[in-house]
Amino acid sequence: MSVLMGEAARAVDDARTVGAAARSVLQSIRSGADDLDVAVDWLEASARRTAGDQVSRFDAHAAEPTDEELLAVAAAQLGIGTTLLSAEAAVESPSRVGRLEAAVRDLDVTADSIELEDGGTAARHRFDAGPTGTSPSVREAAHATLDEMADAAADVATAVLDRTLKPLVACVPESLRNLVADLRLDVGARLTRWGLRAVRRGLDLLQHLVDIDAVERIRARIDGVLARLGQDEDAAVLAGWAIGADAVREELGSRDPHDERSQLVAELDELTNRFAKLCRMLRRVAVALTGAAAALALLQITVPHAASITAVGLVLVLGATIVMGRDYTGASDIPGRVRGVRLVLGVAP
Repeated sequence: MSVLMGEAARAVDDARTVGAAARSVLQSIRSGADDLDVAVDWLEASARRTAGDQVSRFDAHAAEPTDEELLAVAAAQLGIGTTLLSAEAAVESPSRVGRLEAAVRDLDVTADSIELEDGGTAARHRFDAGPTGTSPSVREAAHATLDEMADAAADVATAVLDRTLKPLVACVPESLRNLVADLRLDVGARLTRWGLRAVRRGLDLLQHLVDIDAVERIRARIDGVLARLGQDEDAAVLAGWAIGADAVREELGSRDPHDERSQLVAELDELTNRFAKLCRMLRRVAVALTGAAAALALLQITVPHAASITAVGLVLVLGATIVMGRDYTGASDIPGRVRGVRLVLGVAP
């Protein structure tokens, strides 16, 4: 059995705690039992423990949380928020109990996904010797890396433009910074209040991962992805352009570095594995936003800015994918937090 560490473990515990309490609410509504108030109190107490300030609660004396940890907690918080909002809707109108059941199920899937990603499962080694015993050249490994990065980013982009969400985000809102800063999430209903707080924490974590300035710098690329995907352009081709995979591939040209060949191929393998993992978590965040959008739609009278919350989240997910993708390919004009493909191969821009 894998052993989770740090913030990922806490994110899973939080999701499991809220999920268990929400199932109690679900059962009370379905059975018509008179213990619904007790179940709601338990769910609210669970929310208080899990929907705190997730950014500030990171241990100041510990190492800076990894990108993977930030995404794990963001996904968990968004799933928790969706569950709480769905519970409020179900309590108000038992006919909406199906939405709560879906939210609890999705929250379980999110916790399972975090466990799978963080549990130390062996990374896939893409560039091992083939059946003939011939290892790929560095150039072949680089091209494979860039292709797989484009495919991983495309999975996130298509999740962002899921049919349910497509009407909510057609371009980067002009007032993106203000929308993030001015979201007012204090409402009277207690589960809604805690649910919105959890959603906001999830958005805060996405900003901690990739700040608004970084998103603003690539506004044109994000708008390009949204517009061209909306016209059914090939997602992998478009993602390759957005994260700079095509540009780095062109710069690589026909050169085939031979120095420290095995080391370079191993570095490319690691880059591919890590970016794929980040994209899987980003896709999970996008899916969590889908659930949040559905839950918020049920509460649109009390949460009039629901569409803005979802649009901001989707733009941040897509922005994070492109910003980190350009770091991993090495196409970014600004030094990133990783040694991307271009730097690994020593290709001059």
